[in-house]
Amino acid sequence: VSQSRYQVVVVSAIVLSHERSLNKSRVVQDYLMGEKEVVLITDCAPASHKEYVKKFHRILILPGFPVSRIVKEVPHCNRIISVSENLLPVQAELDQIYGLGALSYEAAMVLSSKDQFDSHCQKIGLEKFIPRSVIPCELGDLDQFPGPFILKPNIGSGGNKFFSDLFGFVEYRVWKGKEELFEHLRQRGQYERFFAINRSVS
Repeated sequence: VSQSRYQVVVVSAIVLSHERSLNKSRVVQDYLMGEKEVVLITDCAPASHKEYVKKFHRILILPGFPVSRIVKEVPHCNRIISVSENLLPVQAELDQIYGLGALSYEAAMVLSSKDQFDSHCQKIGLEKFIPRSVIPCELGDLDQFPGPFILKPNIGSGGNKFFSDLFGFVEYRVWKGKEELFEHLRQRGQYERFFAINRSVS
């Protein structure tokens, strides 16, 4: 809290999280215990069993995380923490508005995309630490994985059992091999669509 003769300004910390990722906010709560006001911003009402969110001073339900609305609701902020990696671009935009200088938009884009992050690591000489990965756009793209592999979305985390939106028919899990994945896709009539969607977004 910064105080003058004429006004009292409450300096807030913002926590950005999808509802599905709220379990990660528990550690952040402990870290921010000393803050005067900690505001949780999430995309839908927390499930009833997630009572730990009541420790936040305020909870804002803002689907889509509109930056203009966030700034209107929280005009002053000295810290922002995203517990969902695909919200880092939102954090970067807020960071610029609040003048915090903690996260650039370019860094947020790299950190929120597994593909861009891999490319960045290769660029700075850290390629030996990068797990082999590929965006499968055709059948042969998975030949480099003779054994088990993890199928993950390029942006976002694994809070959902199934990929949302375009990939509601594919589970986010370890597959024994490409044959198991292909059989899964064929059974659901989604074999061709899987590769077509990847080609359209890669």
